[in-house]
Amino acid sequence: MIVSGTFTPGKQSGTADKDKNCWATSWTCYQDAATLYGRPFNVDVCAEVLTAKCATYYSLADGNDALILSWPPHWWCNPPFEQKIAFIRKAFTESRRGSPGMMLLPYEPATHWWHRELGTGVIVYEPAGRYNFLERDGVTKKTGANFPSALVLFPHHFIAHSIKIPFQKGIATEKGYDLI
Repeated sequence: MIVSGTFTPGKQSGTADKDKNCWATSWTCYQDAATLYGRPFNVDVCAEVLTAKCATYYSLADGNDALILSWPPHWWCNPPFEQKIAFIRKAFTESRRGSPGMMLLPYEPATHWWHRELGTGVIVYEPAGRYNFLERDGVTKKTGANFPSALVLFPHHFIAHSIKIPFQKGIATEKGYDLI
């Protein structure tokens, strides 16, 4: 028996490599995160002036480097894809010293990095559907993200296993919450 076929790869990103680490969080995603977190965030620990979701924000610039500075409680983070592991490890360090917060990450639970870094100690909120992102200007909408995302809560208390909780994207609007 001979079987033949044509391999069709998945949808590839049309985003230039230099811009892949600069996707901004949409306000819908941020409001959902704050709603699930239960209070407003105090600081955006990985932003640029046009993409910051909080009045106080850190970046990766000298003197304001989020991977060096201590994070106050109730932080928000949408890390650059290429530095997600460094930010996850920093988030665990901060949460263990009493500064909980939430992070937006590509949802890849079948990958080695996900199991190694997020297999224990977090609450993973799984949205029904994919969030769109914004361009570096913080306004222009990007459409058609070719990957799912998850909101990951890093609590200040110990959790032996990771907990997964599904939710409906747009929950903040549905509930009438405005936590920003």
